[in-house]
Amino acid sequence: MKRVLALLMLFCMVLPLCACPAQTDPGKTDGPGSTGSETVWQDTLGEKDFGGGEVAVSVMDLYEYELFGEEDSEDTLDQLLFQRNAALRDRFNVELVSVPSQTTSITDQVSHYNDVQRALSRNEAEFDLIAMFAYQSGKLITSGYYLDWRSEVPYCGDSIKAGAAWWPKGINDDCTVCSHQYVAVSDISITAIEMAWSIVFNKEMVTDYNIARNIGNYETMYDVVDDGAWTLEVMNTALKDRYVDQGAEGTDDEDIYGMLIQGSTGIDAFAFSFGYHYIVNDTVNVPELWTVSMSAINAIEDLRSFTRSRGCYYTYGKAMYDADIMSFFAEGHAMFATMPLEHLKNDIIHEMEDPYGVLPYPKLNTTQKKYLSGTVDHYSVLSIPFTNFELDMTGAVVEALSAYNNLNVNDRYYEAIVTHKNTRDPDSVRMIDIIMDGRVYDLTTYHYNELLVSKDPNGALGLFFRYTVSNNTKDISAYWQSCQEFLPDDLNDLIEDYEGIASGSF
Repeated sequence: MKRVLALLMLFCMVLPLCACPAQTDPGKTDGPGSTGSETVWQDTLGEKDFGGGEVAVSVMDLYEYELFGEEDSEDTLDQLLFQRNAALRDRFNVELVSVPSQTTSITDQVSHYNDVQRALSRNEAEFDLIAMFAYQSGKLITSGYYLDWRSEVPYCGDSIKAGAAWWPKGINDDCTVCSHQYVAVSDISITAIEMAWSIVFNKEMVTDYNIARNIGNYETMYDVVDDGAWTLEVMNTALKDRYVDQGAEGTDDEDIYGMLIQGSTGIDAFAFSFGYHYIVNDTVNVPELWTVSMSAINAIEDLRSFTRSRGCYYTYGKAMYDADIMSFFAEGHAMFATMPLEHLKNDIIHEMEDPYGVLPYPKLNTTQKKYLSGTVDHYSVLSIPFTNFELDMTGAVVEALSAYNNLNVNDRYYEAIVTHKNTRDPDSVRMIDIIMDGRVYDLTTYHYNELLVSKDPNGALGLFFRYTVSNNTKDISAYWQSCQEFLPDDLNDLIEDYEGIASGSF
């Protein structure tokens, strides 16, 4: 009841803003945010003065770097974001302020969620914006704690609907239900860059073993991608038998493999790279469950076969952490490896002896139009809580910073994370652009618990590929049919929750 009353209070305070939206000026290349002929701001917000106000952002302390840079740091991202936030202050007379949740360890994924949930349930939030792990933040949607980006947030809503470059269309469409969107991703979300899955490869080993030549007489793996030929079948054929015994009995961690595949979200990403969505969603009509086609079953069976081939080191069930995976690749035990881009900024990779390159995940086949990729579900989504009474200021700040990052931060950051021993790799930067353009996720990412195929470990609908690849004797079709008596109703219940929030009847 307290939350309902708080929402009614919020509606009364926001109504004047909805009735009289702030006007925006045409975009300018001179004036606040510009330095001479160099355009720093590409939005159309014009000049605003928020009188020294603050936009407080709830963040996890471990990911505070995503929004706040340190002045004296030599880190590229720190420098870029410090300069950006200073430019914002000069332009709008507003300060971006961090409200960090303290974690107990590097594996603590719940403290931030608990802090935000507690504050919102008590109507005691001291923040205007939330940047939280996607799968955690999604749990708060159906509690009615978030505002609708598309209809309630000035500037951002129009920009999202117009498909502005700094609001990745695929990701934002995928989390919109019947035109209502409560979590969003913009180019502010550095982790949405870092957590995107990629395929890294050891350039020296790939050349020594003539991998690109054997695929189709290509000069480099970049040429394979550019020709649209980097597919599941090509990956399987080229790498399934690539194994070098280093002398120990049997196969072990000292041998050399064609590919290392991370067995959890690294497998999840293949579903999206092959063009599958567990929820079919066009943002306007009622979302629908996917159909498990023979194409999907064949793709899963091919992955099952590949992950258990002699040339693949499949980490599922092995006690391998991120550092172990990076070291395995850096020490030359795998020619290719699945990695989120986040790993590429790590010293283990930057200091490896051999040069490395970056590729997108493979397509399902050559008829697939573009390369696509999933993302580790730890990327940050943005939400505005119902307790925010400064929507004009918050909307302007988020829109301005998102556009700024798109123009001034992203490309420089891509280059920084793939610079190896001070050597630039423009081809890998170009590949990251392809990965960014093909990022997709799915409504199931935000609602693992509400959309289950089974109660088995990894039985959530959003983990269908992970479950069926790891349980390689499970009949895929029978597993899918086992949930048909209840899963459609679960999805309908979820959609009704969204509609109830939107109508104010929740």
